[in-house]
Amino acid sequence: MRGLLRLVWVMTALLGVTLGSAGSAVAQDGPGNDWSFSNEILATLGLPEINLRQTPEGVVEGAPTEVAPGRYLVSLTSVGEVSSYVDFVQIPAGVSEDEATAQVLDTASNDVPYEGYVYGGGSFALENLTAWFVVDLAPGDWRIAISHETAEDGEEIMQLLPLTVTTTGGTPVASPVADEIPAGVTLELQDVAFGGLEQPVPAGPQIWEITNVGEQPRQVVFWRTPGPLTVEQFQQMMAGLMTGTPVPDAPTFDQFTGVGYAAILSPGQMVWLELDLTPGDYMVVSYVFDPETGEPAFALGMVQPFTVEGDGATPVASPEATPAA
Repeated sequence: MRGLLRLVWVMTALLGVTLGSAGSAVAQDGPGNDWSFSNEILATLGLPEINLRQTPEGVVEGAPTEVAPGRYLVSLTSVGEVSSYVDFVQIPAGVSEDEATAQVLDTASNDVPYEGYVYGGGSFALENLTAWFVVDLAPGDWRIAISHETAEDGEEIMQLLPLTVTTTGGTPVASPVADEIPAGVTLELQDVAFGGLEQPVPAGPQIWEITNVGEQPRQVVFWRTPGPLTVEQFQQMMAGLMTGTPVPDAPTFDQFTGVGYAAILSPGQMVWLELDLTPGDYMVVSYVFDPETGEPAFALGMVQPFTVEGDGATPVASPEATPAA
């Protein structure tokens, strides 16, 4: 995820790569952000925790080396003027550590998945903010793939931290509640479509259960939109950005506000997020490049508008609004 906009939003990588290859771009301000991660419900479930803190110096604090199988509440905090990305991954046999580091960086930066990898779920934390998610770790050799980028040089640096998930030791799964996550929204990733957003989503903190039921890795970008938009309008906006020719009556990128992100997830994998959304119009989009067609998933139809309804009252101050210590 390279370029100026990346400091504001993870999706900029796609624009940087695609617009660069197109040779031209529409002059347009980038999207805003209103990071809406919450930990109000997740924190009450008694899940064992993995608390990751990414510093501008590149030090990752809180990363375990061995845990028991099960579901973990993961927090990713960007400390200071640094943004950070994490995904729990398994590397294919025969791939060297250096090659894997370069490939996972490409996945994080440019939304390009690689064959043979297992992407178990993750998220992205903007400067001085925390993102929370729940990941389900099966026994095996994993890597905590965590990258960071500072505002000073814009270079993204990836680290692969070894994590053994073993049945013979590690941190015990603390509570039976670990198997019962009360999701308020169920979202399916279906290769070229989303499933589960046929009804409005209630405002306020809601746990989103995200499952990849398709055959290709996919991720989820959550946008607040300037009003009700169709799939076609979004695709027209992206086409205008990529070709340099604006489409009349299409929305513009600066009218969008990023509110959440779920990192690339392999088929059969699940992740849970808690988002505290205010009433309004929203959209989920997947930007992952499809290996069969070479097209980004949104161009294949993986765009879904939805609405959030209710008073949006949050009984306590949102944790994501508190700067990291």
